Amino acid sequence: MNTLILKRTRAVARSALLLWLPAILVLAMSACTGQSGGDADEAHIIRGKQIYESRCAACHGAKLEGQPNWRQRLPS
Repeated sequence: MNTLILKRTRAVARSALLLWLPAILVLAMSACTGQSGGDADEAHIIRGKQIYESRCAACHGAKLEGQPNWRQRLPS
């Protein structure tokens, strides 16, 4: 595999981990403690869904199913 592609893949994976890890930890902690912020949580969930649908679903799927052959590099 081309080393440049490998470096880019690792950089993207590292960036994704750094972006999502805090959110995952907060959700996990909230679930473990059973705490809920009520209406604020509901509003965040709705907003998160809207953001996912507009920015993420095209590649990751409307139901988080991803795309077939996601490991193959696209021409673009």
